[in-house]
Amino acid sequence: MVFDGRLNLSNSPLSYKNSQGQDITDYEKMSSGKPQEYVPFGYYKRTQIMMAQRAAHSSGYVGGGSVPSGSYVPWNKFDQTSTQKTSGTEIYIDPNDSTKLVFEVNNKVPKLFRISVIMAKHGSWLDNGTGADILLAANEYEQGGGRINVTDLAMTTSRGSSYYETRPLQVVCVTYYAQNNGYFTFQNRAGGGLRVSFFSWNIVALPYVE
Repeated sequence: MVFDGRLNLSNSPLSYKNSQGQDITDYEKMSSGKPQEYVPFGYYKRTQIMMAQRAAHSSGYVGGGSVPSGSYVPWNKFDQTSTQKTSGTEIYIDPNDSTKLVFEVNNKVPKLFRISVIMAKHGSWLDNGTGADILLAANEYEQGGGRINVTDLAMTTSRGSSYYETRPLQVVCVTYYAQNNGYFTFQNRAGGGLRVSFFSWNIVALPYVE
């Protein structure tokens, strides 16, 4: 059957079958991937929105409430106030290394991630630090595993503040296109250590068809 016009595949009785009359589920073989070409709705449904988020607060005590210079921030650090995750979301904190926020990606179905991170330097301590630069980075394995490609996504800073001063650090709605498995990190890259008032993050896998 040939269609010379457009076809809304989200509201169509059509199904795809092979020469033996069996349903086809390999969506890559149904489309050549050319620009503006329609893809089967079943393929699009595999790109449903997925999200994970966590919020936490801290009293800023040394150790449990601080982020030393040069250290990576554990994604489950500080006292959790809320957390949420959609079912089936392939985004999670590495159980063996909580400084890694893992994403699982099938290279046949790439993902477009949007991530936001908000942190605040505490202002109730004389030695809570005068600021630091904290870097959000994506670490993606090359196909087949092994080597990791690191992409610096955004830097946020609390520099220029006094000891007794609250200063927010935020990275808002940064997007990253992933084709292989990997993880996000949030590192105190430069400056001194700081004590933290609150720390929250949100990551969404947006619908995407290549």
